[in-house]
Amino acid sequence: MAKDRNPHEETLEIKGMHCNACVNLIEKKVGELDGVSDMKVNLTEGMATVSYDKSEITLDEIGKR
Repeated sequence: MAKDRNPHEETLEIKGMHCNACVNLIEKKVGELDGVSDMKVNLTEGMATVSYDKSEITLDEIGKR
């Protein structure tokens, strides 16, 4: 995960998660993206909070992952 130089945080709704394996996969794959400094997924709420550097990656690019 990247170190934020221009930190921004968004909370996103995630549909289709069924188990902790889904949570782990999403956190791992998004967390590997350049510009993402943190990714926390809540299975029960169906929500995720992502911290990222807007100068390195866009929310659209994160969502495509």
